[in-house]
Amino acid sequence: MDTLTLRVYLVNTPAIIKEKHALVFGLQASPTKLMPENWRAKTTTTPGGSGPVNPWGGLHCGYKGPFRNDWQIVDKISEAQKTGVFDEAWFTDYVAKYDPPPCYGNWDWLESCRVFAGMRQRPAMTYQEELIQSVVQSE
Repeated sequence: MDTLTLRVYLVNTPAIIKEKHALVFGLQASPTKLMPENWRAKTTTTPGGSGPVNPWGGLHCGYKGPFRNDWQIVDKISEAQKTGVFDEAWFTDYVAKYDPPPCYGNWDWLESCRVFAGMRQRPAMTYQEELIQSVVQSE
């Protein structure tokens, strides 16, 4: 079969639509970040953690990614986990430039990154709490 059908129900209750409406929507494939070369052959390409997103630079469970959605943070934490070397200068410069607030409101963000970067045995998954409102951080 060479056909794929996507059926989208824009109105899912009985209704009478009396006027024409222009609807525009888009679909986005996931993941949206480019995958590393030969990623399918690697077993450690996806960061993991047996808890919320803050092990990867987020501020609380509601975050969908790292602080400022800056995936360099994830790369740096992952690099430290693999090599055992935490790039203190990079993180210190990052804090000076962007001033991340404390994780969960009371845990220093830099200290959180140090702790999770020091975990050499990475668990298999990371979750986020879908029912928590994520904070929008302005530039």
